[in-house]
Amino acid sequence: MTGRALSHVERVCCVCGSGDSDLLYEIRDPERLAGYMDGRVQPVSSGERIVRCRTCGLQYVNPIIVWPAGSRAHSLACDLDYFASTRPSRAIGNRHLLRLAQGLLGRRGRWLDVGAGDGLLASQAQAAGWEAVAIEVDGELVHALGLDRVQPPVQVCPLEDADLTPASFDVISLVNVLEHVDAPEEMVATCARLLRAGGLLIVHVPNVGSLGARRRGPRWRHYEPLSHFTYFDRHTLPLLLERHGLEPAASFSLPGHNRVKRMVLAIMDRRGLYWHDGLGYIARK
Repeated sequence: MTGRALSHVERVCCVCGSGDSDLLYEIRDPERLAGYMDGRVQPVSSGERIVRCRTCGLQYVNPIIVWPAGSRAHSLACDLDYFASTRPSRAIGNRHLLRLAQGLLGRRGRWLDVGAGDGLLASQAQAAGWEAVAIEVDGELVHALGLDRVQPPVQVCPLEDADLTPASFDVISLVNVLEHVDAPEEMVATCARLLRAGGLLIVHVPNVGSLGARRRGPRWRHYEPLSHFTYFDRHTLPLLLERHGLEPAASFSLPGHNRVKRMVLAIMDRRGLYWHDGLGYIARK
């Protein structure tokens, strides 16, 4: 990417629409400012700005760098290794989501998983009796895993380009997706249109209000300005959902393998404590 002319896109706050912000951090760590292209890692930027909205407090990258065609945040091999190594832990979290959704909805129905990755959540939903649809923008990943040849097949396209009928889904999931898109408000608005009345939107994102984020500041592991563009907390994420007619009905954490950690997260969820690095909300249309 060195030597290429890179453009930048200025943003306003996706929650309140304000363009008034303060510089919070300028990330200059070379490891977080490089992308993958032509078979090797190449620098993309000498520094990226994370700002905080003066009106609602949302943190976001501004401006966003426009990546060259064919580039990736990580190599395909790195992404494949991530999905393989985290699959057992994600399977546990997915079962938790399936139980929560059925409990709130009172039944099974049609489930759309956006940013499906390796298709695990959609396949678990299908096995549990849901009619599942999966969408993923990374065609390389889908092809490498053969997900375009499984049932249900993973469709390769952005959500806004998918051929989906409005008001046709009972549940839509955005698990660790919203932080990666440059216009989260447009994705949430599209999800709201696709949900039936009473349907549920499940959102999980890194929690910029966590103890880890507060303690580590710009060194927090989820500050990835070339991959994560918006950073939500327990105040800004519900505001975004409510702006699009979605009423938060429950919060959740995603449990992993560690039994003690699962117990601690369950206690924190019951007491409304948002100290963990992950933040989840289920909102009803």
